[in-house]
Amino acid sequence: MINRHLKCKAYLFIIISISISTSCSKSGKSIGLSSDITGLPIEEAKGCEILNQKTTGATFVMFNIDTGRLRVCNAERAHKPFLPASTFKVAHALIALELEIIQGQNQYMKWDGRERAVPAWNRDTTLATGMANSTVWYYQETAKKIGYENMSRWVKKLGYGNTDIGLSRELTHFWLDGSLRVSALGQVEFLSMLKRRSLPARDENQIIVAEMMRTQVENNTSEIHAKSGLVLPIDPDTGDITNSDTVISRLEKVDRIGWYVGWIEQEGSMGGDIVFAFNLDIGAPEDIRNRRRLTLNMLEANGVVFK
Repeated sequence: MINRHLKCKAYLFIIISISISTSCSKSGKSIGLSSDITGLPIEEAKGCEILNQKTTGATFVMFNIDTGRLRVCNAERAHKPFLPASTFKVAHALIALELEIIQGQNQYMKWDGRERAVPAWNRDTTLATGMANSTVWYYQETAKKIGYENMSRWVKKLGYGNTDIGLSRELTHFWLDGSLRVSALGQVEFLSMLKRRSLPARDENQIIVAEMMRTQVENNTSEIHAKSGLVLPIDPDTGDITNSDTVISRLEKVDRIGWYVGWIEQEGSMGGDIVFAFNLDIGAPEDIRNRRRLTLNMLEANGVVFK
C-alpha cells in the first residue's frame, strides 16, 4: 500500500514539474496507404542501437506515406498493444466533432472550479486546449455527452486499436486504464489515414483535428502534428491524478509507458510525408521529458530535416 502511494506521489511530482503540453483536399492514392500496414516489409531504422542504450524499453515506427517504406526499431514491441492514454484524444476529438457534441475546436467548456494537480487543467477549456494540455476532465465530460453506445460504435468505425472500450461504467476512463489497446504500428496506421483524410469521417473534421495537433519543433521553424500520452492513475470521476487504491490496482498489470505520435509534412524532394509513433517504458522522470526529444532524434537519424 505504501509503495503504491509513493509511486503515485512520484508521478504527481513529475507531471507538475514538466509541461505536458504537446502544443501541440484528399489527394491521390499512395503506395502502402490502406486499412492495414502490418503486412508491409519492415526495415530496421537507423539509430536503434543508440535508442536502446538510452531507454529500458522502447519502439520507434516511421512510415513514408508516399513510398510505403516502413522503418522500425524493435519490431516485436512495435506490434505490442498498449493503453493509448492521451493519444486517444485524437480519435476522441474526431468523434465529438462528427457527432456535433462540440461545435468546432474553440467551443469552450466551463471549468468546474475543482483544483487539479496540473495548473493548465484549472481553467475553462476548449477541444483544442484540452488536447494541447491533455486536460482529462474535459475529455471525460465529452465522453459522457457522446455516450457509451456512440463511443463504442465510432471506435469500431474508425478501427482504432483493438476497438474495445470495455463496459459502460468505463466510459470515462477506458483509454486511461481500461480495455482499449493500440500498438505503435496501429497508431501509425490510424494517423496515416487521418493525415490523408481517408478515415470514415467528414473531411472538415479531420482537418480540424490535424490542426489541433500542430506544434513547433524547438529551436527551428519546422512544424509537426503530434500528440503525447502517458499512463497515469487518473480518477474516473474527477479527472485528476489520484492515489486511489482502486485506480492504482487497475494499473498494476499495465505497462507504464509514454507515447509520442504524429506526422511531419515534407516536400517530395525531401522524402515525402512521414508518420511516426514512439513509445517507451517510464522508469524515471527523464523518460517522460525525453519522449519528444528521442522521437525527433530518431526522425533526424532517418533523414528528416528540421529547418
